[in-house]
Parts: sequence; C-alpha cells; structure tokens
Amino acid sequence: MINVSGQRRLPANRWKKVSKTKLGLPVLSDKHNSELSPVDSAGIDFFRESREILARASTRSTEIVPWQPDFYDFDGIMIERWMTKYALGVCFEEPQNRWHPSGADLERPPLEILEATYGQKLLKPPMGLYLLTDCWSKGTQ
Repeated sequence: MINVSGQRRLPANRWKKVSKTKLGLPVLSDKHNSELSPVDSAGIDFFRESREILARASTRSTEIVPWQPDFYDFDGIMIERWMTKYALGVCFEEPQNRWHPSGADLERPPLEILEATYGQKLLKPPMGLYLLTDCWSKGTQ
C-alpha cells in the first residue's frame, strides 16, 4: 500500500491509501488496451535494451583493449507510439493543463496524437522523434 494525493478523484490536500496494483485511472477499455499491447512490448524492450547499452558503455569505458561495436535495432514508430501513449496517460491526471497549440482540455487530446498512438497515421515534424533530428541538426544534443 502507498499513500496518494493530487489525483482528480481526491479532494485537495487529501491522502488515500491505495494498492500499487490499483494506482492510476482505467483510462482505456480492455479492447483499446489490447490494441496497444504491441506498443507496450516495444516500450519495454526499448528500455530493457537501453539499460544494457548503458551498462556495456560503462564497462567499456574502463577497458584498454579494443572492442567491436554492438548494433541494436529499434522501431522508431513503435517507440513514438509508446511515448504518445505514455504522455496521454500522464497528461490525463493534470486537469489544469491544456493541449498545445489548441488549448483543449487534456481529456480531449488532439486527433493526430490519438491516430499516431494507434498507428493510423505518423506524427509530423516537429512532433515525436523528429524533435531529436531537429536538435541534432542544430548541435544541441
């Protein structure tokens, strides 16, 4: 059990004991959550392999002998979809914020983000991983 505050369902400045398995809002139906299962798997794989990459880089930084580079393949579109799903879930709990640039309530995400999350359309620059290429091209890594 953990103590939680700040959720919409709780009055201001109130705490509630919640089981870790019950934390969060059931935002998606079982059908929609099932449709995003491959997206969740891609996100989990991405973070698992990222930890491995960082661990290997840390070990190699102390080695004197030459080593062969490792190559990892990531599906950027699936990572974007996972990130938009995650962002939608996080944003849902912050009712005072608004979507940029429309100013819509957070409970009404832009259609283009929902379509990208469900793989119906791709995000357009400067959204998603395009932001990284924009940063790299300007040397602000």
